[in-house]
Amino acid sequence: MLISIKSIRFLRTVCSNLISGKAYTHNSRSQKPMASEGAEADLRIRESVTGISFFKSQTLPGGTKELSLLGVGVREKSFANIITVKVYAVGIYMEAEISDRIAPWKGRQVDEILKDVSFSKALIEAPVEKGLCLVLARDVGVAQFLRGFNEAIAPGLKAYSKNCSVDEVLADLSKIFHGQSLKKGTIIYFTWVQPSSVQIAVTKEVPTVMSPSFSSIDSGPLAEALFGMFLGVNPVSQAAKSATVTSLFS
Repeated sequence: MLISIKSIRFLRTVCSNLISGKAYTHNSRSQKPMASEGAEADLRIRESVTGISFFKSQTLPGGTKELSLLGVGVREKSFANIITVKVYAVGIYMEAEISDRIAPWKGRQVDEILKDVSFSKALIEAPVEKGLCLVLARDVGVAQFLRGFNEAIAPGLKAYSKNCSVDEVLADLSKIFHGQSLKKGTIIYFTWVQPSSVQIAVTKEVPTVMSPSFSSIDSGPLAEALFGMFLGVNPVSQAAKSATVTSLFS
């Protein structure tokens, strides 16, 4: 049996990553490997604060389309105004059709667009497939992660929720993380499949040929609040939103 040069290189890379503690995730829907280093560095964008890299395009777990990476950033958390820690790096993904939805803002200054409430609303509510890829930059307890995440998403849920209970949505979200081990390098995917389905996957950087299993929550308010966290007027990662807007109009 003949083995191609490409296959030999792939096997060498996987073995090397296993030995060094790095690994890949891959699924049958063309999800690309996620790693901080590797031979495919030209296909990835590095978040400068954490050093975590994201692929420029991929089909996220539960998604139906290949999405493009628009921006990356870091989510930091301050404790008692004394110490600031890096919690996770985030990559924001959308399908190409988003460019049609933001045409009215072309030609305006990025700084002006970032403060425009109507632009943020249009970007969040645009009926295109979107995704968030969070990669933990440190070990985090599930309770601690959910407490911070729920605090950040609750205002958006209250704003978008008219016919649903905020507590029920947060409870459904919490169930997905119950029993998870959120160690450094854990990847959390949120994929918004139109019109209101949010696919959520929590996975480790381990070699696999199958797509990570995912859970689904059908909630338009959750979808809008999730992306409002990162694309609203006061995002949890200003760097990620700024990079996204810059990418959209470059």
